[in-house]
Amino acid sequence: MPKIHEYFKNLPVGEVVNKRGLAYLKRLGFIWNYSCWGYIEGLTIYGKPQPGTPFHDELHLMVSPKQACKLAEQYKGAVHNRFHQTTSVKTDMTYEEMREKFGDSNSFEFNGITFRLKYYDGCFNPYLIKDGPDNGKAVSHRFAFPGGVC
Repeated sequence: MPKIHEYFKNLPVGEVVNKRGLAYLKRLGFIWNYSCWGYIEGLTIYGKPQPGTPFHDELHLMVSPKQACKLAEQYKGAVHNRFHQTTSVKTDMTYEEMREKFGDSNSFEFNGITFRLKYYDGCFNPYLIKDGPDNGKAVSHRFAFPGGVC
């Protein structure tokens, strides 16, 4: 079994996934992007206008349980000079079509392990944590500081 799979398996429940794990999950298409501090960044996708209003359907893509984050790379403005953007992009899909394509969840499962987004006190962006299955180890973080979570 590759080392990264061992890392995920041995990660305590509630622990924040490190940047090596985030890079792996990003390559697989589960997450859109992550910062140098390890929190998850998203992409806002605007769809068709809602009938009778000036508002567009909107999906904030951070994680995709369908491994579809890579599909958003084809949208104009989503990637600039190889860097994933956090700004909005437009498409002609309805919210239901976007949800069908990318999924609509703040969690996903990979190799029998569940990951989910979690906001900590003082954070504007969520971190990705292991949510299960229980491997006998668990942590309970409360605060996030630049460069880490306590």
